[in-house]
Amino acid sequence: MKNCTSKPAFYDCTLDEVTDLIGRRRLLHCEPMILFGFLFSNTSDLAIARLSVEGSIISDGLALVVLPSQQAAVESTIRRIEMEARVKRFEIAGVRFWGTEDQAAFDKEFGPAIQ
Repeated sequence: MKNCTSKPAFYDCTLDEVTDLIGRRRLLHCEPMILFGFLFSNTSDLAIARLSVEGSIISDGLALVVLPSQQAAVESTIRRIEMEARVKRFEIAGVRFWGTEDQAAFDKEFGPAIQ
């Protein structure tokens, strides 16, 4: 894995589409990544889940987005509190870039990155 000082860019696509483009175009200056999201039906469930995660998280409205290393803690809390029926899961595909050429290929394929 390369050292990366760039911020991740997120596109409206799946992780499979990200890895397919990297392989098809033989892109060497980027790395795929994925974030895991949880959409809770109420603020109480969201608050309990947030407390189970160490480190940085992204939370907006009733959504919680975590790194792969944090996913197990959230899943464990969801099972322990028996809130499975009240949570929808989603994934966000992202890419870290070490140059502008690979990012231009992604922008051309999927449109500009989501801010």
